[in-house]
Amino acid sequence: MSVRQLEFSTTYRGSPDTALDLLLHPEKFSQGMPFVRHIEVLQRPSPDSLLASWEVQIDGAAFTWREEIQRVPHRPTVRFRMIRGDFLSYTGEWDMEAHGDRVTITLRAAIDWGAPTLSQFVSDVLEQKVERALRGMVVGVGRLASRRSVELQRTANRFGFIFHPLDLGLFADGFGDADLKTKRPELLKQVLTWLKPFRRAVVDGIRSPTGAEIQGDMILCPLLPEQMLGLDDRFVLDRLAEAGHLAARYGDKVLGLGAYAATVGRKGVHLAKSLRIPVTTGSSYTIAIAMEATLTASRAVGLPLQDATVAIVGATGTIGYVCAALMAREARHLIVVARNQQRLEDVAQSLAGMGTATVAALTDLEAAIANADVVITSTSTPAAILDVATLKPGAVVCDVSRPRNVSAENALLRSDVLILDGGIVRPPGQPDFHFSFGLPPGLAYACMAETMILALEQRYESYSLGGDVDVAKVQEIARLGRKHGFSLATLRSFDDEVSEAQLHRVRAARVRSRRVRAPQGVKIQLTA
Repeated sequence: MSVRQLEFSTTYRGSPDTALDLLLHPEKFSQGMPFVRHIEVLQRPSPDSLLASWEVQIDGAAFTWREEIQRVPHRPTVRFRMIRGDFLSYTGEWDMEAHGDRVTITLRAAIDWGAPTLSQFVSDVLEQKVERALRGMVVGVGRLASRRSVELQRTANRFGFIFHPLDLGLFADGFGDADLKTKRPELLKQVLTWLKPFRRAVVDGIRSPTGAEIQGDMILCPLLPEQMLGLDDRFVLDRLAEAGHLAARYGDKVLGLGAYAATVGRKGVHLAKSLRIPVTTGSSYTIAIAMEATLTASRAVGLPLQDATVAIVGATGTIGYVCAALMAREARHLIVVARNQQRLEDVAQSLAGMGTATVAALTDLEAAIANADVVITSTSTPAAILDVATLKPGAVVCDVSRPRNVSAENALLRSDVLILDGGIVRPPGQPDFHFSFGLPPGLAYACMAETMILALEQRYESYSLGGDVDVAKVQEIARLGRKHGFSLATLRSFDDEVSEAQLHRVRAARVRSRRVRAPQGVKIQLTA
């Protein structure tokens, strides 16, 4: 039997770290491999290296050896080398490769039994037995890693988050599959309706300054925004319920809803009734971060809110209403905007006594933003509805909606206004989502972050659900976010960091245009 090159693979659901831990603690192998008689760690010079002795029984024959085991720095790879034993030589490596929530374990080994004269007569038998043993070892490691992953999920402080693709381009980017962009959109949209929800990745690396750590399951519900809104309600709710039940099976203790998953079914109320884990839309922390981003940007461009007119687009919605309530305490004038006139007037009336701002109600979006120094927009419209041509020079817009209410193409027409991405934060530690969902590595949407904060705090409750969001909850979740090290990401516009040059252009535009009149023929009624 000459040197024999062998390679075997298996997969499991979980993190590569689980298999790495097993391979660096081989004494655990005997729990899942009957043919392994004994493994003893003789030395452990470091957490990533050791010397171990093995005894393995193959069809009644006991093979023993000692080997050095070493993890390759900065890689999910473990190498080993026999230094003494029943083989002439035995070397190889274990390699872990993650694809979403699936991990492929590959063993590559080179083995030589020696005794070349005898081996030429019995090599086939020896090779078969060695191959069977190594294949069994790979399967055994996979089973142990899978079992350990389930145990960790059941005991770890875990959260789940349901998300969906905002467009087909992001769907393709999220899988790193450029070929998806070549498919006919009509065909791909139909295929999405066939797909069941699945776990796209496991989020790790989130560590609070308090020492608390969490993991999360990103559950993909493969429906586009227009499908969430346009397909049969029962079909969409069933898909979301399947995603929620999947999160519960993974051991998640609180479930967040992203984008349109947070709006259908009375903003999570119907879904929460069908699940045994609490559900949150993340609206409270989304509001907190949107407000912080707006206040930060306003100061950066020299815009004092106490002298400003602020327009809230989508003011009859949960996020819009609470933003309006908070801005009533900050701004001089407040314009609330929505399509339903009666509901809008009710909102304006309820806001009138909440702060010092005067309040106006408009269904005319163009007129409202033409009179505003600051615009916060949060609507359930899956389209760009704000035209930047109407904005005042030097205006600040915080776009909380996903999909956006301001298109990137339209925004290019105005360099004298600032369009902010609303609700983007930096979680604590070294968060790794293991896939792209449209933000730079290490950043998250505030609705995701609210779910993380609740998990870190072990507040397993439906925190933001339906219309159950108010100023007190926004202030509380903001405080808890600061406690656990969450922070506003640097000011961002269409996924890029806002530069000082951009801020300078907007400041200069405000200096040039101190007084802006309302468009001719537009009359705004303000109430004290």
